[in-house]
Amino acid sequence: MTTQQINTTPLSILRFSNDEKEEFFKVPNSYYTITNGSDYFMKFSRNWCDLLGYSYEELSRTSYFNLIHPDDLKPTMAMTLSLTASRGHGDQINSFTNRYITKNKGIVWLQWSARVTGNGLIYSVAHDVTDLMRQANPQNGLKTRDQLIEDFTETELQIFSFLASREGECVTKQELYSRLYGEIKVQDQTINVHISNLRKKIRGSAYTLKTAGKGRWKMLNKFSEI
Repeated sequence: MTTQQINTTPLSILRFSNDEKEEFFKVPNSYYTITNGSDYFMKFSRNWCDLLGYSYEELSRTSYFNLIHPDDLKPTMAMTLSLTASRGHGDQINSFTNRYITKNKGIVWLQWSARVTGNGLIYSVAHDVTDLMRQANPQNGLKTRDQLIEDFTETELQIFSFLASREGECVTKQELYSRLYGEIKVQDQTINVHISNLRKKIRGSAYTLKTAGKGRWKMLNKFSEI
């Protein structure tokens, strides 16, 4: 997918005085970080708090890998490792895009550039490109719970609500029978069709419905609280 590129090449802030570096981290609409290859920010601009909804203290003690969209975790880790391994060679990333999960389970798309220095520090700057990504492909915005419900039949809504209320727990076919039909006997295929349709409709959302075997299912939210 081709998207509009933003020039995010970071300046070499190592040449600045300490006061100038502090001012550099206050530039609006840009999100700066310094890391040493670990999974925590050594230093980051405070506007990350506004972007993600966490306090500075919460972000300071949170692994940024826990904030990254699960589908983007592996490429982000690979990019970080490649920069760390290039210590002393001045390698850089000019454009890398991934998704972060906000505290209220929203999604922001970030386009990064980064450079590693001889002492192993990685200096990065990110820009919020969420609007650009959604304009390029509306599917980049995951459906909210309310948007999902609009697509459900009455039976699917009952199943979804029941499974979501038991998030992370295995629910048996018998429990679904009782929930939907009481003492009325129905064929297994009836439940299977409802489950199959539900799984299709929640694709592209924060929810995933996994088969746990022997007529059991488990509803998971990929963006549970960190």
